[in-house]
Amino acid sequence: MFVLCGVVGVGGAVASVVPIYLQENPGRRTSLRVARLCLVGVLAIPYAYAVTNVVGGPLTLFSALLICALATVFFYYAFTLPLVLVSYGEADAPEAEPPYPSISVIVPAYDEAGCIGPSVEALCGCDYPEEKTEIIVVDDGSTDETAFEANVYADSQVTLLRKENGGKHSALNHGLDHASGDIVVTVDADSLLEPAGLKRIAGAFQANLEVGAVAGNITIANRGQFITELQELEYVVGIQLFRRAFDLCDTVTIVPGAFGAYRRSALEDVGRFDDDTLTEDFDATIKVLKCGRITKANEALCLTEAPETWRDRYNQRLRWYRGRTQTLLKHRDVFWSPRHGILYSLAFPIELFSNARLPFVGVLIVVSIVGELLFGSVVQVLALFTFCTLLQFLVSVLAVRIGDGDVRLAAFAPLFVLGYRQFLDAVMLKSVLDVVGGREMGWTGPKRTGKLAAALDRGADEEAGDAVDGPTGD
Repeated sequence: MFVLCGVVGVGGAVASVVPIYLQENPGRRTSLRVARLCLVGVLAIPYAYAVTNVVGGPLTLFSALLICALATVFFYYAFTLPLVLVSYGEADAPEAEPPYPSISVIVPAYDEAGCIGPSVEALCGCDYPEEKTEIIVVDDGSTDETAFEANVYADSQVTLLRKENGGKHSALNHGLDHASGDIVVTVDADSLLEPAGLKRIAGAFQANLEVGAVAGNITIANRGQFITELQELEYVVGIQLFRRAFDLCDTVTIVPGAFGAYRRSALEDVGRFDDDTLTEDFDATIKVLKCGRITKANEALCLTEAPETWRDRYNQRLRWYRGRTQTLLKHRDVFWSPRHGILYSLAFPIELFSNARLPFVGVLIVVSIVGELLFGSVVQVLALFTFCTLLQFLVSVLAVRIGDGDVRLAAFAPLFVLGYRQFLDAVMLKSVLDVVGGREMGWTGPKRTGKLAAALDRGADEEAGDAVDGPTGD
């Protein structure tokens, strides 16, 4: 079984690199079809092995299912590694330089009292020319003190707009109606941008005129709790491995609404933000990619609130996963269009794989383990659990080290094998079934913790400490 996982892993690694080197091939469309067939072929290996060995072979049905499921998970991680290793050490785009592009920051807000103030204050503290920056807060029909709190900061740089509630996409589009910047930055009202954030993300657009959108680097503001540490590790692995891999291909598939940026012309070309999915950021990113632009990742940092209860975490993930499924269905034409390049041959198939197949694989793993235990294969199950935990631990350590994060986060890795992983799979599975079943779905989101101001004060204290200590010279 371990040999089979290794074969699938190596095959996945090779299959992930092939599309990149086929991009410039004169017969590009045919080559990209071949590359995608390679991905399918690698994934078919464990299933062919299982069928062969169940029918007249030594494997039980539960063992065969377990082999298929684990090999699939191994492939999911292995395909990113060569791309990550190639991209590791590459310098991020330099910070923006004069002449600076004009920036419009749009902050959509609905019932964000307690968060909107610190968020706007952090934006006002960004190290970007004030005459080139406008901050537009869009109060989307809030029922609390959001507008009053935001209005405290209203001046020549900060504008408060108020409208009836119409959803996040509506608030963003309303902000666009009043925006004048060449670059449009979206920041959630529960997020804090680092002082160099705007310069860093604007630099990515200056470095390459083909860039249509740039994803910021999201981290957790309210760390220190069990549930928020889990999300921090999840973010680190997702950003430092999977997003870094797609960044190498110039095909970052999600420019997050918490902190993302678009070239204004690219956003206008694709019709702005749509209302037919629950994840307007994923949808807008795919539209930008489909129109021929490239999307990049950037180390510009943004702290955001994470849910502190399991109910809030469930609500957050339910919207994310439903929206991602809706977006995949909306843009399903990509699966049949080689003209979309890496989006067609690698990025979109992997997105589909992680949204539609992995949750079912998770169910298979649980069922197979229960079946194996019932048949007395305790030693084999423990060996597999140890193997998978070690794999997850090594992947987590790699991601944390690449991101210069806290290595202690890797201690939570076993829960991404047993425990938290099943929670995520269950929510994702429900989301897929809700969308496919045509269930009516509204916005589900977490309650705010009110800890954003403390995170802003903590950041200010750290900066003051750095200024006092300063670099020492001889």
